[in-house]
Amino acid sequence: MGCSPEVNTVRELQPLTSYGGVIDGEEINTFDIIGEQFGSDPGSASIAGVPLEVLVWKPARIGVKLTPDSVSGELEVVTADGSSTTGPTILINQGPVTPFGALVTHLNDYAVQNSFPSEWIEWFESSNGHIGHYNRAHQRAVVEDHVYTVAYYYHEDVPYPRFQDFPLPDGIDPDALTPEEYEQLQEFQHMEALEAFHESVYPGYDFTFVFEGSVLYSDAVVYANVPPPVIDGISGKFQIGYDATEDLEYLYVLATQEGVLPHELGHTLGIAHHYSGSVNGLHMPPGESICIMNQTGNTWCSACAAALRLEGAQDGLQSQALLDELRTYIDDTGEPAAVQP
Repeated sequence: MGCSPEVNTVRELQPLTSYGGVIDGEEINTFDIIGEQFGSDPGSASIAGVPLEVLVWKPARIGVKLTPDSVSGELEVVTADGSSTTGPTILINQGPVTPFGALVTHLNDYAVQNSFPSEWIEWFESSNGHIGHYNRAHQRAVVEDHVYTVAYYYHEDVPYPRFQDFPLPDGIDPDALTPEEYEQLQEFQHMEALEAFHESVYPGYDFTFVFEGSVLYSDAVVYANVPPPVIDGISGKFQIGYDATEDLEYLYVLATQEGVLPHELGHTLGIAHHYSGSVNGLHMPPGESICIMNQTGNTWCSACAAALRLEGAQDGLQSQALLDELRTYIDDTGEPAAVQP
């Protein structure tokens, strides 16, 4: 449902990711329109009357694609019920100016709450801390209130082998199900297990994993069980992708193992690597060495936890236990199943 122009507002246009990319030879940049009450049903967006390609439509965030020939001018959003709202004039070629004020206030409050020394804030303001790299994740946490939807697919439709079947929900008689219904229910239970695992890794977040879910209504798309050669032997990779069948650009994750998903989904939330030599490489906060984004452990460093606005401390032992339990059903640690020609 849409809403009235008095409530429906556009606040800013900001980068969807920290970089653009090239798709089919076309240089692109993905941006978010941040606002309020856009409604759940897709409408349209334009700049100076020129329609923008809508990639994601959510009540408080609309993802759009811009190209180098995108014009400057007034940004307009029209919701599904026809109500219209406009935003400030954006000079596309210079990019958006995103203030860090809200993040700085939050970081100072976070430091006081956790009794961090003054060096912690100083680190963010140094060239090592790169406060700007955390702004995107912080804004997403504020705007969307920790709600995150993931569409889940298998690479080439080849599922992970199962060690054993997931237990069915209470009251379900397996003999009453067709083979297709039984497999659908198995994947539903699989998605439930992934949700529990990720909500343990991201305390306070509400994850929804949808098997073969809609790209348009999802924050990220996972392609699981990818053979290592597809991604040069790397266990997981976050990219900007293109789906020719849907004619959509989206954020997607290639993964050989489900254990790498929290790291790769961290990228889709706007968190960069810490380790040296990586894209947007960051150093660690003072006195810390362990972080999911540093690939040195299964818990967050204080900088990522603050930017993501995690609610409470993550229990790394619980997260590992949930992953271990998931792996009693799904074999994601061996060689992916061979794809038949």
